[in-house]
Amino acid sequence: MYTKKTVARALSVLAATIVTCTLFAGDVAAHGSASIEGVWRVSRHGVNCATGEEVSTFPALMTFHADGTLSGQAVPPGSTSAYGPAEFGVWHRDEHGQGFSFRFLSYNYDDTGVIAGSIEVTGTAELTSANAFAYKASIGFYDANGNLLFSPCGKATGLRF
Repeated sequence: MYTKKTVARALSVLAATIVTCTLFAGDVAAHGSASIEGVWRVSRHGVNCATGEEVSTFPALMTFHADGTLSGQAVPPGSTSAYGPAEFGVWHRDEHGQGFSFRFLSYNYDDTGVIAGSIEVTGTAELTSANAFAYKASIGFYDANGNLLFSPCGKATGLRF
């Protein structure tokens, strides 16, 4: 025999499932399929490509615009917002499934305001729900002349704002 407490728990789980499915279905209905379009709070992780070990974590904002452009802002460890201004790039939906690909660029400056280099990020993202995504990325750090300095890996999770 079921107790009132067991029934209440089951109904709570059922209600949460219905709400989650309804939100995801609403996003699909509004965009024809699940969409990454919008503003996201992102937790980025620098990753050692060889071991997969996370070596740094920092917050970022990313906006995936309906026209296929991307903008963002982040301040990675060892920099300030004065040295790492906005990120600009492009994104597109992959041909199959819930995947998305993106690429963005950010310039960095030294203490005198002279360009010190750039960062280019290329990644693939997947919606994990209507309001969350995860991505993996390759990152290139370049000097002011465009020479590759080093190329770590990255990963991140994002929540819709």
